[in-house]
Amino acid sequence: MAVTVVFRYDDYHASLGEASEAQDGIEGRFLAVFAEHGVPLTLGVVPHYEQRGLLGDDAPKLAALRAAVAEGRAEAALHGLSHESLAPEGARASEFAGQPPEAQAQRLRTGKALLEEWLGAPVASFIPPWNTLDEATVAALAGAGFAAVSADLSLELELAPLAAVPHTCGLRELRRTVGGLAGCGGAALVVCMFHHFSFTDSPHPLARRYGQLGLSQLGALLSWCRARGGVELATVGEAAGRHGEALRDGRVAEARERWELVFRWRRVPVVGRVMRRLWAPRALLEPGGWERGNRRLRALLGTR
Repeated sequence: MAVTVVFRYDDYHASLGEASEAQDGIEGRFLAVFAEHGVPLTLGVVPHYEQRGLLGDDAPKLAALRAAVAEGRAEAALHGLSHESLAPEGARASEFAGQPPEAQAQRLRTGKALLEEWLGAPVASFIPPWNTLDEATVAALAGAGFAAVSADLSLELELAPLAAVPHTCGLRELRRTVGGLAGCGGAALVVCMFHHFSFTDSPHPLARRYGQLGLSQLGALLSWCRARGGVELATVGEAAGRHGEALRDGRVAEARERWELVFRWRRVPVVGRVMRRLWAPRALLEPGGWERGNRRLRALLGTR
């Protein structure tokens, strides 16, 4: 089994002073660990976070990003222009879905132009804030020269001509996921997504619920990935470029169906936890890789 592993970090933006001091510190520490171990990383960058600070005006954070991109250690993906929800009250949060097509296109063009000016490098991958977008977003992305979208498996949307590179697991699940693929045939893609509060070191309130491992454990995880045979490490853009055709062969749809079957049970005590742990799709497998299990799961759940 050849496994491509992508690490994706969301919400890299200008420092907000004391409001983001802890996040800034954690970002500096994990960027150093990734650099030390030579593992590539995709950073979801917000140029004008909540309209409170332009990344281009934050010399230290921009310099760290620019160096990582210039040295080939990281890919900068556009993660919205401002990461603000413009959705009506009561609707799922989104900066793009439901907004007028030209307004969406303008936000994407502006964000892309800012990043490319600051970094002196092309930006071709997009990570939608809250993993939400619509048909107009896809058209605007294609028109602006984007090649890949990394959302999640809840996205029921045709992304062609863009490559879909959805996230499939978190830091805590990665070792078990990659290890469990050893006995499978063919090729698989694993996209490991995390935030600053995914580290138990973070004082952010969300870390109590979503903290997955300590920063001191990150180096061992990256070393394990590098040393494991059959594992290829890539960015979102690299995965899309190398495996674009494979990502359009039905494997994303099969994984999405698996996710939907499991997701409906997420709030059921005990059963939901078991479903998420044992049967949630944590990798994109070759066509048919999830289909047999999906049929069995549908039969077990009494669904068609």
